Amino acid sequence: MSYEQLQTIQREMKIVANNRRIVSFGPETTIKCTTSDIQRHPRLSLQAAADRIRVPISKSETMSNWCGAQLRDDQIQYAAMDAIVLHNINIGTALDWSYSPPRPSRPDISPRFFDPVAPTPTQMHKVAEIRFEMMEVVDWIWDVTIIDILEATNTQLGLATGERSWEIEVSKQVHILEDVKEELGDQRKSRERIGWTIEALRGVLEHF
Repeated sequence: MSYEQLQTIQREMKIVANNRRIVSFGPETTIKCTTSDIQRHPRLSLQAAADRIRVPISKSETMSNWCGAQLRDDQIQYAAMDAIVLHNINIGTALDWSYSPPRPSRPDISPRFFDPVAPTPTQMHKVAEIRFEMMEVVDWIWDVTIIDILEATNTQLGLATGERSWEIEVSKQVHILEDVKEELGDQRKSRERIGWTIEALRGVLEHF
């Protein structure tokens, strides 16, 4: 890695660190910003920690050439998987691979290191808007159990933006809605509405 590339990485990471907690596996001094080390023992490898939460990772790209003008797909996947592994080690739960994408096995996830960022007024307004539009689907659903789940989800979304870990709570409700969508079977109109709700909530979480 050239000195210029390293400086660019350090500059970008400092911007991220202004609003988010950066988690590392082992002490990290190269990026020149504060990190939270989740390596519980200096002899515990990332591979072993990943095995504990049932996330298969390959370290074959570790020593590959990362200084090229464009990374290979395998390198991009390698970097992305490392980020996913660190996140799930941080929240202390294995992944359930029966879902696509996989989700945490435990619903009561609680990160060891987490600096919450309060929702912006725009995000709060958007969640309120999504809640209102989501409940229109109730008129088209026949299953009382699903209606109860949607009403409970609507309530939790209403409370979420006042919670410390509001992003985590919204993510939980997204998982619940994914299950509801599958339960709707051939109710095409309702499935489409729930699908829209899921994507809209993901959009709220992605824009900070």
